[in-house]
Amino acid sequence: MAVAQSQYASTAQLASLSLTPQAAARYGEPSMMSALQAASSRADTYLASQFTLPLVSWDMQLTRVVCDMAAFDLARQYGLNPAAPDFKAIESLFEGAMAWLQQVRTQEITPQYEDSGGSPDNVEEGGPFVITSTTRGYSERDFTCPGPFSDD
Repeated sequence: MAVAQSQYASTAQLASLSLTPQAAARYGEPSMMSALQAASSRADTYLASQFTLPLVSWDMQLTRVVCDMAAFDLARQYGLNPAAPDFKAIESLFEGAMAWLQQVRTQEITPQYEDSGGSPDNVEEGGPFVITSTTRGYSERDFTCPGPFSDD
């Protein structure tokens, strides 16, 4: 069964929240889109502890977390020097994003997101129920099971 691919941020959001304009131009739209999809998928593995996926709505915190993870992946992929201050800054954002997701997984924080697990028709808080209009006449004391398993 194929699962719908979540994507919690756009390439424009990635460019404005987690990349410099120069980095966004260097990476290009296809690479940024792939990094966002991978980061969104990674985020889903943490979000699944509290939500039925895919999410229907979310806030800018999740968008930023996904953008920070995608920026780190792009910097690593394109060979930014790990000793450079720019890389250290991106790495710090990535570590913060992962720490936040871990807090979601362990339910230390509970974001107020709308998931796709809405309740179906005829289901109340107590669970599913059956509505019938006629009495069937069955009770524990007078029920017998005809056939090879009965005591008759």
